[in-house]
Amino acid sequence: MTEDEKAMTFTTRITASRIGPMVLAVLLGGALTAIDGAALAATSIEIQPSGKFEDAQKDFQSGNLRTSVIHLKNVLRSNPDHLPSRLLLGRIYLVIGDGESAEKELRRALDIGADQSLVIEALGEALIQQGKFFEVLDNLRATGWPKKVQAGVLTLRGKAHFLLRHLKDAEGEFLAALRIQPGRGSATVGLARVRKARGKWDEAEEFLKQATDKYPDMADAWYERGELERGRGKLRPALDHFSRAIAVQPRHLAARTYRAAVLIDMGAAAQAKGDLEYVRKYDPHDPHLQYWWARYLESQGQTKEAKLAIELAADQLRSMDPGLLDGDAHALVISSLIYLTNGDTDLAHTNLVQAIHVDAFNPFARKALGTMLNKEGRFAEAVGIMRPVVRLRPQDSDLIGALAKALLRTKRFTEANELLTQAIEAAPDRSDLQARLGMSQIGSGNRETGLAMLRETLGAKLDQVSPGVLLTMIHLRAGEFKEAVEAANLALESTPDDPELFNLLGAAHIGLGDRKTAIRNFSKALEINPKLRVPRVNLARLNMLENNLAAAERDFKLLLDRNEFDLNVILELSNIAARRKDKDEQVRWLEKAVAAAPGVLAPKIYLIRALLLHGLTEKAVLAAREARAKHDAGYQLLELLGRAELEAGNTARAANAFKNMLDHSRDSASAMMKVAQLQKKAADLDGALKTLSSAVVTFPTNTELLVAIIELEYQLGKTDRIKARIDDLLRKNPEKAIGWALLGDDHLRRSEIQEAVTAYEKAFELSPGAGLLVRIFLAGERIGQRPQLIDRMVQWAAQNPKDRLVRRTLVGAYIKEGRLNDAIAEAKLLLVDKPDSVETLNNLAWLYDETGNPQAREMAEKAYKLAPGNPSVIDTLGWLLVRQGETERGLALLRDAHARGGDRLEIRFHLAATLQRLGRLDEARKEMKAIISAAKGASLGDEFDALRKELGMN
Repeated sequence: MTEDEKAMTFTTRITASRIGPMVLAVLLGGALTAIDGAALAATSIEIQPSGKFEDAQKDFQSGNLRTSVIHLKNVLRSNPDHLPSRLLLGRIYLVIGDGESAEKELRRALDIGADQSLVIEALGEALIQQGKFFEVLDNLRATGWPKKVQAGVLTLRGKAHFLLRHLKDAEGEFLAALRIQPGRGSATVGLARVRKARGKWDEAEEFLKQATDKYPDMADAWYERGELERGRGKLRPALDHFSRAIAVQPRHLAARTYRAAVLIDMGAAAQAKGDLEYVRKYDPHDPHLQYWWARYLESQGQTKEAKLAIELAADQLRSMDPGLLDGDAHALVISSLIYLTNGDTDLAHTNLVQAIHVDAFNPFARKALGTMLNKEGRFAEAVGIMRPVVRLRPQDSDLIGALAKALLRTKRFTEANELLTQAIEAAPDRSDLQARLGMSQIGSGNRETGLAMLRETLGAKLDQVSPGVLLTMIHLRAGEFKEAVEAANLALESTPDDPELFNLLGAAHIGLGDRKTAIRNFSKALEINPKLRVPRVNLARLNMLENNLAAAERDFKLLLDRNEFDLNVILELSNIAARRKDKDEQVRWLEKAVAAAPGVLAPKIYLIRALLLHGLTEKAVLAAREARAKHDAGYQLLELLGRAELEAGNTARAANAFKNMLDHSRDSASAMMKVAQLQKKAADLDGALKTLSSAVVTFPTNTELLVAIIELEYQLGKTDRIKARIDDLLRKNPEKAIGWALLGDDHLRRSEIQEAVTAYEKAFELSPGAGLLVRIFLAGERIGQRPQLIDRMVQWAAQNPKDRLVRRTLVGAYIKEGRLNDAIAEAKLLLVDKPDSVETLNNLAWLYDETGNPQAREMAEKAYKLAPGNPSVIDTLGWLLVRQGETERGLALLRDAHARGGDRLEIRFHLAATLQRLGRLDEARKEMKAIISAAKGASLGDEFDALRKELGMN
């Protein structure tokens, strides 16, 4: 292994698997010996290394870094431009985890003439140590360097992508590095980490073996192999690999920490003491190390000291910047175990969720969270959490038992039987597993076998849960609420203070519809143990069902007092605010949810939706852009980003977001349809057409897509393929009405009216409906069929009295026929069903006015109150007022109608007539001239001609 490889190996460990500040303080003897005296001398532009520099170099080689730093600072005090000292000091800061100081020294070295190829990789590592991953990606390019440096830069970029959880991009960078420098150790290890993060542990192991075969002194590769085996539950191989890492690099603190962890888990805690004390020398205040020290003390029977150590670890965690845990699955898991041991389950839950977000296949996080979810009664979620890692730890009887418990509670008995049989083979003395298998057998229908197994294990505790609890849960899951009540009451005879049984009793009584008794049982569970989360949540949610929002809010806030970062509780409080229609409070809670779990996408999705719903467009855009920058963009996030940009008027950005949605929707016709609709909203019609064109190729029989693409092609004037599409649809689906309806639409657009009616009639014959009947009417009245079609619609309306579409069409048809009283009768029927219909009120106002009914004014005022911005409504009321003598208000309304309705001729005519009544003849003539110009020679009716004559406009 080359010296450069050693350096890269070390820094990879720092960034990719830190354990809080502890690993950042790793001191590796000889890890950066690439900076030997000759190399540094070659970079100097003024002064040869002084004696103090040589002393610093010797101390560095022997691991005396603090002394080395003192020598280097003395050199730089007398000669600030001594380049070798700047370079060595920058790299020492890297070793001790001070990325900020390292960056400062390395940039200074560049300023005074250091060769960039000597500095670029170390500078990249300094940026990564500070979490400046985007700066690495934006500023470090792999082109223009010697091949070895190029490979190093690509590896750095891969690490930055990996730590941002951009696994696909990380893999690409590592592979590119290996193409340039085949077998490069740090890139091979990076690739292994990507494979492991994707759950492909066998592939990860193969890459790590390649690294250790080629570089047997590459401590980081041995460490990763140890972590892989520890994750699998294979403690002996893990111990061997950690020991190999330590043999190569005695100061590999992460390897020492987890070797100690393995020894504790193997029951050889006494041997772990040396490693733990070694690591404590370098960072005695690290809470994660403190956890393992507590575990060691507990194993030695020092219970009091162990408890104090855990309390100290919890205090240290609370005083830390929460951002130090972001992106570090190891640290998040250990911190959650500290919180759990200290009784803070809510914060533990939050950290475990975040750990899984960072490392999807972390078995420790999934096992711990699954166990927690089981305790909270969230069994379906527990199954989803634990199932992905069982195949990675097939010998872990605890994990299998926890998953089996969740499977039992969700009635997945066959899978539970298989898992439990496997677990019992590995651990035949586990009576709790035997009890669970008995319950599973009962659930599978093997009642006698199951009962026999349970009788053998009546004294067993299943994670401190009795078989009675399991029986109750089985009945609950089966919807057998009466039997669940009986089982719980029977179990309470032997365990009268079991809060879980009272919680289950509450759930059973909810199933029986007895909410009052349910509330008493949830309250009893809390009386026994006020700190329990599940019954309090159940009680709060039950109060929400009862619309007792104040009580629900009180309970949720009690939970929040214990853990201000409880994401689920914060989201429930936001729901309460939404129920109260308190948009400011809802947004405040959602912003708090985002702050409580910055690595979780879901709260950000809820926040963006709420901001859009409440019209807070600017905030929605900022929130959506920030979420897009920090998370892999899925379908939901891209849609919300596009909607926010669209609301803000950024149509190009919106169109781009909607276009990117296609990457997540190509396997769903409805999703692709939605993307096309959003693209149309963003005025990206060509993009929508491309989306629909792609969709109809993938889903050629989907009629909804065909209708959409035909309508869009009409809109774009691209009609050359429409007839062929319709013919193809009719050939494949002659029995579907939609094809004939589309054919009718096509004929209508071509002014082939009789052909359109014929096609619509065929569609109606196949699938009678109001929409098709109205199509037949609108086409048929153009060829003189209005009277008979009116009769047909009357018959339909009589058979379908709730059909508003046909009645609305009848109102218009009667008006055209001059049958105003019939139109009034239909409109009144529409108003009974929907008294606030603006269209109906406006029509009735006009009809009453035409027939001399004094209710015209009432209808017009009511329509105006409901829709004060509708130009037709304003015109109706304004013209009515003018003719009733309220000319001043009427004229103001007509002016408003004209301003909102543009050049609608009827509105301008009413305005001209009003001005003529007021004696403002020149203004009236001006309006009339505008109407004549807009009409382009068309006849405007008798009223218009009469007014023109009165104004002397012959």
